[in-house]
Amino acid sequence: MGMPFPRADIRDPEDFQAMAKEISIENDYCDQEFDEVYAHNVGRNQEEFMRLYGECVIPELHRLEKG
Repeated sequence: MGMPFPRADIRDPEDFQAMAKEISIENDYCDQEFDEVYAHNVGRNQEEFMRLYGECVIPELHRLEKG
């Protein structure tokens, strides 16, 4: 699964943001099973990234896991 378009088209964060709007967790990933999830932050704000990831992403993954 993943992004259904060429990743080479992503030139900057704005391109990524626009392309990511084409994907929804509910529609694209609910029937998928994952053993691992990897996250990567290319910015310098690692502490903020980890805090927001813990507050926003992890709870959503747990919600999806429970069904």
